[in-house]
Amino acid sequence: MSDYQAQRYYQQLVLFHRVYSFNSNAYVSSVQNGSTPMYYTFRDTQELTNYRAGVQFANKLSPFQVMANASTLNWIAPFPVFY
Repeated sequence: MSDYQAQRYYQQLVLFHRVYSFNSNAYVSSVQNGSTPMYYTFRDTQELTNYRAGVQFANKLSPFQVMANASTLNWIAPFPVFY
């Protein structure tokens, strides 16, 4: 893997973490306050594209969809991962 590719993966994972944390906190706050959650808004389509790539990469590292759909594991995602 080249340094450039490693840097891109890192940036995508950082963006995934930022969006996931923001949306998770918004969801928890909305449940506690009984309000409508205000989820992350992407600056532009490039950021959205990078986020989607980050979701795919994060799902390869930790297959959220597989774990969430495997009824025998009794694993619950703390907050759903959106594409």
